[in-house]
Amino acid sequence: MRKKQFFSDQSSAFWYAVAGLLVILLVLTVRLPRARQPYYQPRPFSRTSLPQTQLNYTDLKKTVQEYIQTQPGVFGVYFWDLTTGGHFGINEKEPLPAASSIKIPVALYLYQQAAEKKISLDEKMAYNPDTDWSGGAGTIRWNAAPGQTFTLRELAQKLIRESDNVAWKMLYRRLGKDNIAAFMKELGGKTVFPGGENYSTAEDLALYTRAALEFAHRNPDVGWIFIDDLVHSIYKDGLPAYLPADIKVGHKVGALPAVANDVGIVFLPNRPYVLSVMTKDVGASEDPGFLAIGEISRLVYVDRSGKAKKR
Repeated sequence: MRKKQFFSDQSSAFWYAVAGLLVILLVLTVRLPRARQPYYQPRPFSRTSLPQTQLNYTDLKKTVQEYIQTQPGVFGVYFWDLTTGGHFGINEKEPLPAASSIKIPVALYLYQQAAEKKISLDEKMAYNPDTDWSGGAGTIRWNAAPGQTFTLRELAQKLIRESDNVAWKMLYRRLGKDNIAAFMKELGGKTVFPGGENYSTAEDLALYTRAALEFAHRNPDVGWIFIDDLVHSIYKDGLPAYLPADIKVGHKVGALPAVANDVGIVFLPNRPYVLSVMTKDVGASEDPGFLAIGEISRLVYVDRSGKAKKR
């Protein structure tokens, strides 16, 4: 009888131990930082391959140029193949109104400061309409009461996903426009607020976007948050407009009357690329510009994927 009880006690102890181990594993799983899944794995490329890869884009560049010639206004285009490093530009160094596309290096500077532990994304800022109110895109100006607080992370998310202009002004106030400009120049930007104006180039915007992706790979805990915001932009015109729904695009639009811009990463499986398109004087509004950007994006996608996408 005592022997039977002994085995029963052992069995209970075993199952208690298993349950305890499962609880420990569950706690560790919850507490461990979860690696965010990259949208693609970067591949190193040899600098010596660049002259050869440049030749591969002659036909694509010609196709895009011929399309642009049918459109009104001024265009700047820059393409960078993330697999090979091959690239080409069309009027890519022409300073054009950047509009909200310039928000990419603003957010990148914030996340860089967070990665270096110089700033906390949990830090809160209070909305002050006297200094922060702005028209245009975003929801803060409609929904926030004076004195309402937002974390820097919340502001960065609204900045990229909604293109919130109040969030833009609040982050400028916190980070400092001069600091942001110096950061953009450190990244290699050539046209940085010339004469104090918000102008940039297609080449520079592509450079900042590539820098954001490289930052995400070096600092996955905060970097992929940023890339995920770009992918979940509420704006579906521009680069993703005529691409298949299953192709993820992380992008940032910018718009003013007669100005349409879009820069982003097209996560084409095995052949991802950065595409930057800036326009001005495209018509009475920005709409014709975004339609043209969508068509340029489609032309690039067809060339890179080998698949035609019906409009």
